[in-house]
Amino acid sequence: LLFMFGCGESGQTPLESQLMQIRTGEGKSMILGAAAVMFALLGYRVRTVCYSEYLSNRDFKLFEEVFDRFGLTKHIKYSTINTFAEDSTAAKGDIRHLTDALLRGTLSTAQSRDVNGELSTRKSKAC
Repeated sequence: LLFMFGCGESGQTPLESQLMQIRTGEGKSMILGAAAVMFALLGYRVRTVCYSEYLSNRDFKLFEEVFDRFGLTKHIKYSTINTFAEDSTAAKGDIRHLTDALLRGTLSTAQSRDVNGELSTRKSKAC
């Protein structure tokens, strides 16, 4: 996590092209929970996505008290991949209307905005 925020090697842009593999039993839940807190404190809305509803709920409950104490619960969301995809599609608007507008050439930039850009930032509050 510290490397992602620019601690360590120089010459690499923080928060860009950060990929790592964490094996079974190496603390994925702890790392994701800590990263969620750090990103939320920096002013981002955080979405942690998992294939399993059970694991997603378990991991959120593991850190829920920490999120609450920092006042970040409303800025951090855990969900399944399916729920994330459904929410992303719904946030862009009515898919039938958007498809019709695209085919007719009347789709505006506002209609086709990127959900991640819309949801990725918020005003920071002092903690």
